[in-house]
This record gives sequence, structure tokens and C-alpha cells, in this order.
Amino acid sequence: MVGYLYPLLAGTGAVPLDRSQWSDSYFTDVAKLLGGAWLVQAAAVLSNMGMFVAEMSSDSYQLLGMAERGMLSAFFARRSRHGTPLVGIFFSASGVLLLSSMSFQEIMATENFLYYFSMLL
Repeated sequence: MVGYLYPLLAGTGAVPLDRSQWSDSYFTDVAKLLGGAWLVQAAAVLSNMGMFVAEMSSDSYQLLGMAERGMLSAFFARRSRHGTPLVGIFFSASGVLLLSSMSFQEIMATENFLYYFSMLL
């Protein structure tokens, strides 16, 4: 709630309040007024980086957990000296590298294919 309340207070307090101009992209318009287009670009980059890191870490720890429960090979249960799931990180990174060479339509087709087989299991 705080993550939504503070931007709302800043957005309504920093610019004149004219509700007729509010649309789905009003916070983007406020950010452009306050900091320029670079602020919007920086926020988009940081947001995407955060989502990427969260996805990579959750995938690698899921592989580690499955290996520790015997659902995957013990090879995936290896940790680095810092306790991070080393094999899971490399496995997730290789998947990202493989997908980065594909178009969006190919990625969606692959995702649907894998989802179909996961539902069969």
C-alpha cells in the first residue's frame, strides 16, 4: 500500500490537480513533467532489471529445492561457497540466452508448448 500511496501523494501534490487529464498513463505524464523522459526510461530500466533478477533467483532456488527433495538430479543441488544455487543459476541463464535469440512469437509458441505438457503431467 505504501508503494502506491507515496507516488499518488507525490503525483497529486507536484502538479496541478486536473482530474479531466487523468488517464491510465497519468503517472507517466507526471514523471515526464517532473523529471523528463529520462526519468521514465530510468524507472523502466530499473523495473525490468529487478524483475529479471527476481525471476532468475526464484528459478534457481526452485531447481535447488526440487533437487534437495529428490525430484531432480543431485547435480542441481550443488551450491557455491556463498550458498547460492550455482547450477540453477547457470541453467536459468542458459535458458535466457536461448530465448534471447528468438522472436516474441517463437517464445510464446515455446511457452504454450511447455505449458501444454505441464498440464498433461
